[in-house]
Amino acid sequence: MLCVLRYTWVNTLHDWIRKAPVIAMGGSQYLILHLEDDVALKETVGELLAAVEPQSEVQQFTNSDDAIAYIAQHGNQIDLYLLDVRVPGQTDGIGVAKRIRERNHQGKIVFMSAYPKPDINVLNDDLKYEWINKPWTIERLLDVLERAKDQ
Repeated sequence: MLCVLRYTWVNTLHDWIRKAPVIAMGGSQYLILHLEDDVALKETVGELLAAVEPQSEVQQFTNSDDAIAYIAQHGNQIDLYLLDVRVPGQTDGIGVAKRIRERNHQGKIVFMSAYPKPDINVLNDDLKYEWINKPWTIERLLDVLERAKDQ
C-alpha cells in the first residue's frame, strides 16, 4: 500500500510540473543541493525546481558520500540544502547537515523525510533547519523555497 501511495504522489507531482507555467521565484542565480535516494522522486523534484527556479542551478545526489564531496568544494556557494534523511553512504542526511554546519556553511537546510522528526538528542536546533514530512505538497515546497530566498 505504501508503495502505491508513493507512486501516486510522485505521479501527481510530475503531472503538475508538466502543466505548470514557468513561475520564477526570483531573478538571481541560486544554488540548490538536493540529496534523495529515490530516483523517481529525485527526478521529479529536479523537474519541479527547474520549473519554479529556472535561473537556479540544482545539484542532485543519491548518496551522502557524493553530496559531501560536492559540499567540500562548493559549500560556501550553496543557498539551499534539500536533504532526505535515510540515504546510502557513510552517513545519513542528518550527518550531512552536521558537516554543513561544522564547516560554517550558511545555506538553509530542509529535511524531507517520510520518517518522523528525531528527538532533540539526534537533531538539535543548532543546525537551523526545517523539517518537511513526505508526502509533501507542491505548495509546501514552494513556501520553503520562498522562505529560503528571504533568508
